[in-house]
Amino acid sequence: MIALLLEGVPQRGLHLLVGLLLTLVTVPLVANDYLITVLILILYFAYVGQAWNIMMGFAGQLSLGHALYVGLGAYAAAALYVHFGVSPWIGLWAAMVVSAAAGAVIGFLAFRFGVAGVYFAILTIAFGEFARIGFDHWSWLGGSAGFFLPVANYTRNDLLRPARQPDHVLLRDAGHDPLPPSSCATRC
Repeated sequence: MIALLLEGVPQRGLHLLVGLLLTLVTVPLVANDYLITVLILILYFAYVGQAWNIMMGFAGQLSLGHALYVGLGAYAAAALYVHFGVSPWIGLWAAMVVSAAAGAVIGFLAFRFGVAGVYFAILTIAFGEFARIGFDHWSWLGGSAGFFLPVANYTRNDLLRPARQPDHVLLRDAGHDPLPPSSCATRC
């Protein structure tokens, strides 16, 4: 499978790709928080540029719904973290599923009814507005005030060292609760 993907890629391109991946893996080890934030923004805008390139450049469809997919994913990961205590790294997978499902629904409607051109742009921006109005009235996610996440201030970024939970919380989440419910309620 990988050989099929790399077929026809010049040797120089493979070396540059490996160098880029090594750089992306090692930068969080040595960079400060400001540099990591700037790099996250750079990579996010690279994602947006590639999404536009795929939709308009290859498919010829003008899509204005990218904010919807990013917003749905962000709300999914944040809600799982705040309301259920799910790690943001695991919530990232749920966010991808939610965003892909929304894209599949919009894509199905567009292909089913033959929506193309300017009408496809109107369809995507309409779904974005429907979602915005829905989230404005959904108090579980903060309503129109937005959704605020608890932030912990660390002296160093914690991308590679997540906060350690007590062992009894990890065991309880795995289905093996070593403590009675009353003691867990006061100590968890």
